[in-house]
Amino acid sequence: MRMLDLKRAGAVLALMGVSLTAPASPASAHDDGGVFQPIVGDFVIEGAGSPTGRSVWIRVVDADSGAPAQGVAAAASTGGGTSPLTEVGLGYFSGDVGLAPGRGSVTISLRSMPGGLLIRKFTRSWTVDVPPVGERKVVAGAGKAADLEAAEHSPVRTARAAAAEKGKNLAVELEAVEDRTLASPLYVSLHAEVKVRATGALDPTEHEVYGWAVDESGATTEFVKFRPLDVVDPGYAAGVYGGVVILPRGGKWTMNADVLELQRSPSDPPIQILSGQLPVERTGPSLQRSGAAEDRLSAVRANLTNTIILALHSLAAATWGAILAALALLAFQRGRALSPWARNALERHLDGLVRAAWSLAVAVYVTGVYNLYRESPYGVPSSWVELQRLLRLPFARPYFLALAIKLAGYAVLLYGSTRLIAGAKATTRAPRSRSVQPFTRTPWSQPGNSGGGGELVHAAQIAAPVSSPATAHRFWVLLPVMAACGGAIIVCVTILKTAHLLIEVARITS
Repeated sequence: MRMLDLKRAGAVLALMGVSLTAPASPASAHDDGGVFQPIVGDFVIEGAGSPTGRSVWIRVVDADSGAPAQGVAAAASTGGGTSPLTEVGLGYFSGDVGLAPGRGSVTISLRSMPGGLLIRKFTRSWTVDVPPVGERKVVAGAGKAADLEAAEHSPVRTARAAAAEKGKNLAVELEAVEDRTLASPLYVSLHAEVKVRATGALDPTEHEVYGWAVDESGATTEFVKFRPLDVVDPGYAAGVYGGVVILPRGGKWTMNADVLELQRSPSDPPIQILSGQLPVERTGPSLQRSGAAEDRLSAVRANLTNTIILALHSLAAATWGAILAALALLAFQRGRALSPWARNALERHLDGLVRAAWSLAVAVYVTGVYNLYRESPYGVPSSWVELQRLLRLPFARPYFLALAIKLAGYAVLLYGSTRLIAGAKATTRAPRSRSVQPFTRTPWSQPGNSGGGGELVHAAQIAAPVSSPATAHRFWVLLPVMAACGGAIIVCVTILKTAHLLIEVARITS
């Protein structure tokens, strides 16, 4: 099987894991956990008029649960064109629409917006007798003006107004960057820089940035959440975000970047601050050469040094665990679980085992630190604030949680190894239950001959001393704890590898 096939198989398995383990998002807002199914509950044409038309407002709710739509883009189309409707909050949208008195058609269309609900495509038209200016017309629903006024004074409305004022002082600049690892020219790698408009300096405040594209016909791509590049690469300054937008076909496209307030919880509505655009074009022979990048990706590229260090880390950890197990057998109840031959062999090599245990512990620590800095997908956070930013990235929470548990388990094993070494040394220094003088008899000495300088005592006659109740109790507690930590480390290593794979898949798919 080619390396590329292995990568694809791993990606499929990882995406299956994502579907099973990913937390619920705002898109799963109604009862059955599917796509938000919008309906227009209220549609009102107000009596107030303006040079651009009549004031119109609608209320959008979920068809299943009745929950208000938040984070949805709404527009009203008439014979005079299409007018966007501004989200007020709590499911209400309002704006001026080009309507003249008389009979006409109005089409309301709804779509998802970056960071908002994943909704089912909605388009509905009404034939309306538009009244003269000054008269109000309820096209659908109850049309209670008091409910609209309540939405206009809601905290969400206040937050949107504050975000709009904040956006006046900021600017976002989009740049298409070359990435030769991408499989096709239709994969557009973008950097978005959020800057302070007055000074041109990068704004270090953390935001959520989404990228997407629209073509000349109005067709749009999927929304892609950009990552703060300073978190994954120290070479970038705070305020630079990056991601890959996938175009379905060639042609002229307008790349968009929407900057949103940071969502503190998945249920928070998206609050847009500002947006930026960049025109791109993908045409010509470059589209026929898209397979060349895939051939480059299929080539095996690995860092030999990192691979060797990772193998040494695993080998040192396994050997260290085996030595700790041998020391535990020797120290627990003075080695009674061992045969005389095995106990004697361990005692003879105890000094070498102790030196090996300490050497391997140091090797595990050194190689572990190296792997942490060189192989960690998100790097090592240097502060609590940076850790909080890292935890918002895909699969960062299970990765760092497993890493923390693994390090804690290693610390417990390191402490336990000192107790095991002390217990094993105490076993070898313990006095025998029967004193034995130096053996000076010859094999030809006769039984009962008192000329010998000592007495022959068989090994079976020498019983290992019984440890004190306090010492036995400590080992009864220590050994299960160390065994549990060893098992936890194995589980955490599995989680770390799985999370690492999912992080790489998320990078590819984003």
